Amino acid sequence: MPPAASEVQVLDAETGEPIGGAVVQGSGEVRVTDSAGRSAWPAAGPYVVTAVGYEPVRLRSGRSTVRLRAMARNGRVVDQEGVPVAGAIIAHDGVWAESDTAGRFAFRGDLTEGEVIVKRAGYRPFEGSWDGKSPLVLERLELRALYISFPRLSPDYVPHLLERMAQRGYNGVVLDAKSDRGLLGWDSQVPLARELPEVNNQAWMPITEVLKLAKQYNFYTVARVVTFKDHPLATAFPQRAVRRGDGSVWIDIEGLGWSDPFLRENWDYNVELGKELAAMGFDEINYDYIRLPTDGAIKEIVWPIEHTYEMRTGAIDGFLNEVRLALRPMRALLSGDVFGLVPSVVKGNDMGIGQTVETITPYLDILCPMVYPSTFIPGNLGLKDPHREPYEVVYRSVVAASKRTTTPIRPWLQGYSLGVEFGPREWSAEVQAALDSTDMGFVFWLASGKYDGLLKADLPTRTAVK
Repeated sequence: MPPAASEVQVLDAETGEPIGGAVVQGSGEVRVTDSAGRSAWPAAGPYVVTAVGYEPVRLRSGRSTVRLRAMARNGRVVDQEGVPVAGAIIAHDGVWAESDTAGRFAFRGDLTEGEVIVKRAGYRPFEGSWDGKSPLVLERLELRALYISFPRLSPDYVPHLLERMAQRGYNGVVLDAKSDRGLLGWDSQVPLARELPEVNNQAWMPITEVLKLAKQYNFYTVARVVTFKDHPLATAFPQRAVRRGDGSVWIDIEGLGWSDPFLRENWDYNVELGKELAAMGFDEINYDYIRLPTDGAIKEIVWPIEHTYEMRTGAIDGFLNEVRLALRPMRALLSGDVFGLVPSVVKGNDMGIGQTVETITPYLDILCPMVYPSTFIPGNLGLKDPHREPYEVVYRSVVAASKRTTTPIRPWLQGYSLGVEFGPREWSAEVQAALDSTDMGFVFWLASGKYDGLLKADLPTRTAVK
């Protein structure tokens, strides 16, 4: 049968890009498309259109355009013992797939050039070439990490701290990337960051240099991004800030302004920062202050939209979904911090800040509740004196969260003293609770960054679980 059109253009079905070198075969005649994907049809059919890496298309008659689907490359993700890894993300050149319960995945696209990224919560990310046949292997990781704030990022202190951490069995570090004051730990090229006064003016060691040092110890690296608590943004652009009824910028109990969580342009700024950090090589981007303000004259705030549960949770979820989509094809996992009480409050109660386990976790790879015993009051978690029961606070909180989501839980642990002196006994109790309730590990929070006591303490390990 002669073709209905004299010429054909062969295109990629997903991208719409022309496919040069595609073979157009008719009855006893073969043509090849040029760089624009164009070719004359053979005189008679039936026809078969093929291209390397694409599924063939068979036609009884010719037409002006043929779209080819990229051939699915089947693979499997396993751990070091050959156990299938479900829910792993396999990414290459902006395209990604997810492994099923048997660790299997089907990837449409050419994986023969460049590197493939494989990531999953609880494992070290893999980034390298793949032969298309062998299973992709992920190394299990139970994190033991410390948080380092900007004031401790000095060339004299950081190398010593990282070496001590490695000696004491720690395998990860959380670095401030965007701080509680809205300052950045690197020379960001995000346009808004270039406009804000002094956010890039670091008086500390750039996190790019700290990242390189951490990688030398094979540390898992996490960049912490304080999200909506952002004084430089709020004061430079009051129209984007949380405001009072008279239009002035609302100021919290620390004397700091916040960006409005309901405004998409504020989402975009933090999404772009996260992408920049992921491209830098961080294994995880951890978003903190993904909520509405709590401390200060809250009643003075006038919100631009109706202040309901649906609108509050919708704003936080909308932002996290944007981050998730941006980071999915990149190396970094996405984690989010929530108040320690969030896992134990009744379902449907966001405490007025837009955070609930059920609404947030669909967008996260890891949920990180801040379960510091000193922040709980008598009666919380059914405990008379939470301050003096660090094991129960951590254990009950993580278990409560785990019952409400399938997203992995990794708690923040209290490394400081407030109300009750915290030392080796309390730290050990917290670590033991983390070991007993999750296999994701933990991160210690100590804003001062003075970890001498913690690094001397003999804390429980997985090989010595009680």
